[in-house]
Amino acid sequence: MKKKLLTTLLLSTLVLPSITGVTQVFAETAATDTSVNAEYLVQPVIVKYVDESGVTISDEEKLTGDLGGPYEVKPKTIENYTYKSSDTELKGKYTTEKQIIILTYSKIDVPVEKGSVLVSYVDEKGTTISTDETKTGNVGAAYNVDKKAISGYSFNKVKEGNLVGEFTSEAQHVVLEYKENAKKSNVTVKYIDDKNIEIKKPVTFEGEVGTKAPITKEVISGYEFVSGSLDVKYTEEAQTITHTYKRVGQGPYIADGSYVKITKKGYGIYSNFDWKQKNTSTNLYGETFEARGRYEHSNGSTYYSLFNAKNEWQGYINADATTKTSPQGPYISDGRIVKVTKKGYDSWSNFDWNKKVSNDQLLGKNFKAQGRYEHFNGSTYYSLYDVKGNWYGYINSNAVSDGNQEGNYIADGSYVKVAKKGYGVWSNFDWKRKNSSDNLYGQTLQARGRYEHFNGETYYSLYNVKGEWQGYLNATATISANPQGAYIPDGRFVTVDKMGYDVYSDFNWTIRNSSNVLKGNTFTAKGRYEHINGNTYYSIYDNQDKWQGYIDAKAVSVVKNPEGNYIPDGRYVKVNQPGYNVWSNFDWKFRNKSDELIGKTLQARGRYEHANGSTYFSLYDLNGEWQGYINSEATMDAKAEGNYIPDGDYVKVTKKGVDLYSNFSWNKKGTTDSMVDKYYQARGRYEHANGKTYYSLFDSNNVWQGYLESSAAVKITSPQGPYISDGRYFNVVNKGMDVWGSFKENVINSTDSLYGNTYQIRGRYEHVNGRTYYSLYDNKGKWQGYVDSKAGTVTKAEGSYVSSSKYVIVSVKGYDVYSNFDWKVVTNSTKLLGNTYNAKGYYQHFNGYTYYSLYDGDKWIGYINSNAVTQNK
Repeated sequence: MKKKLLTTLLLSTLVLPSITGVTQVFAETAATDTSVNAEYLVQPVIVKYVDESGVTISDEEKLTGDLGGPYEVKPKTIENYTYKSSDTELKGKYTTEKQIIILTYSKIDVPVEKGSVLVSYVDEKGTTISTDETKTGNVGAAYNVDKKAISGYSFNKVKEGNLVGEFTSEAQHVVLEYKENAKKSNVTVKYIDDKNIEIKKPVTFEGEVGTKAPITKEVISGYEFVSGSLDVKYTEEAQTITHTYKRVGQGPYIADGSYVKITKKGYGIYSNFDWKQKNTSTNLYGETFEARGRYEHSNGSTYYSLFNAKNEWQGYINADATTKTSPQGPYISDGRIVKVTKKGYDSWSNFDWNKKVSNDQLLGKNFKAQGRYEHFNGSTYYSLYDVKGNWYGYINSNAVSDGNQEGNYIADGSYVKVAKKGYGVWSNFDWKRKNSSDNLYGQTLQARGRYEHFNGETYYSLYNVKGEWQGYLNATATISANPQGAYIPDGRFVTVDKMGYDVYSDFNWTIRNSSNVLKGNTFTAKGRYEHINGNTYYSIYDNQDKWQGYIDAKAVSVVKNPEGNYIPDGRYVKVNQPGYNVWSNFDWKFRNKSDELIGKTLQARGRYEHANGSTYFSLYDLNGEWQGYINSEATMDAKAEGNYIPDGDYVKVTKKGVDLYSNFSWNKKGTTDSMVDKYYQARGRYEHANGKTYYSLFDSNNVWQGYLESSAAVKITSPQGPYISDGRYFNVVNKGMDVWGSFKENVINSTDSLYGNTYQIRGRYEHVNGRTYYSLYDNKGKWQGYVDSKAGTVTKAEGSYVSSSKYVIVSVKGYDVYSNFDWKVVTNSTKLLGNTYNAKGYYQHFNGYTYYSLYDGDKWIGYINSNAVTQNK
């Protein structure tokens, strides 16, 4: 009976405004029996135990008693913790509402006992052969002793102790015994001819001291043995002996591979060693060749076997007619910082073109070019080093551009605390001083990025809590920091009223939920954190005392009343559900029925996200008269202006003094006074409920002008304007732009496929959008489409000059050489046939041909069709 009456009494106190007559029924039932016992209304006192971060460290306790009776909470003893504080009084009285008391404890640091292991290294006689080492660790933790390498010795056995084990409270000793290695020595044999010239690489034999070295007479093609020791024993000192040979005829072929330049005239070049002449040094004077091999002739001369860059054999020449060089040229000190910016270039470990590092590992990174080589093949190669001094090989200079000493920007995002004074804070890496670490000492800042500088230091790019940049600071002056700060008890109620915010399980930003899911719900913010990122995060609990996570304070509103704060809205809604009450206030004073408003479009100027889980709109009619508060479930979204309709046509403003609006709340943006007789694009339009059409207008600079009533403008039919004859030439230099087939959104191509080519502008259009469009034709008279003039530059028929460093050989007769592109002939390819020239640049002509600009040294020759030449490799 008591439980029934208790239920009746509780229900009679509830306000159920949307169900007519319920309050009266419950009140009448309660009046029939007044024997309700108050003991059924008493709520317990819940005691919780947490650490300073709010984490539970012991099971909660429940205290019970009589209504109005006293209670007292006594902090209990928790192992490894000490009581610190409470969020409320520890004494009080039992009431009809549940009470929660949170006791906070501090962690007690428990000292950890340490142990040690001494490691000694001795020979078989017990003599120490390496410095003792000591390992330390917590008692009970595992240790592991390595059998380290010791020069001249090999590991033998563990003489005392164990290689693996655990640290104990007593010191331990491990002794490792090593054997001394047997002594070895070397004998090197040199091979020379009777002129003391080395004819074969030295051979080195290794063996134990006292034994005989395996030396024999070597058979060397083109030579016969003369003298040299064969019976030699290894001694403690390394030995070198010499074997002498006599040259026979031209001697053997000796692979060479060096590069030589012909520097003397009047020498014969032979096809064999019967001295059949193939050419003369006079004809090849000044040219560089590869000496693939050589012969040390018995006549006392050396002869090179020469090949040109096309792998064509030239014959044998006396070395006296040449000077040695190398394909890469001499090493040139440099020191510049470069950045690898082009794909397709690997780096080389040597100039035999052995690959060292692939392009994808180098691309986008900065290096120091400590030196460079100007190679015979016409390219420059940089010798690359990173910030730590690691060598990355040789790379073609075409693959790089100028870089920075500070290296690349590296996104970071960590938080640091300035822990050292006396460091400069810099505004740039020319070391312009912005501040000092003395002024930032003790502050926690965000390192949004960092630089690994070529001076070996790391520099953080620091921002304060307001997002203000502080400068670059050496990482040595900082330590890692905790960004969220200390836990702050709170206890307020908050309503989630913003979408798009994550709810986190921790401050490593593990996502637990979303404000989209919690929107409209009210929670208890038991605590909060003031984060270094400038945001406050609430630790929220639902009405079942279940933790929901951490949420940004920007996603919620602190509320005093159950309906929450007034939220400006402005949307238009249509009442579409009967049976809902319309209220005058949130004490549920009845005003109207939704049945009376069915089908009407009203403006929800504001709304309330109520603690009961419902949203209430504050409604106004189109005359601005307030209609009351209604549950949003009784409505559907609507717009007074109607839906946005894409348009895109151009209009001409014809009336002065007409207002332009920034929205359909009729906020004035401007007037048409300065717009009359000017053209604008109506990107879209609205057919408003008031019976009028409104254009959304943009000018030629893509700047929105506002909404204009259509009667103030007229549409135009040809926005591109009249056709204008032209005839100039146009070089496409920008990719990613549309090519149009008409002026009706008809895209037929992209400038990607026209890039770098020259076309004729037969005509143009000056469009009302402020842009000029060229009508382009190729050299075969084929129309390409309409292109925005910003896609390239107006040029001559020959196009733009492009720098080059190629060497070409005139290889085809019958081509004219011109002094200009009015086709004035200065010579022809027949006269230049077989000669090599430097093509310092070229033009890609509108006629479809490429023309090289030829130089003989510093003397300009003229322009020649690329079909008349071949590249000199």
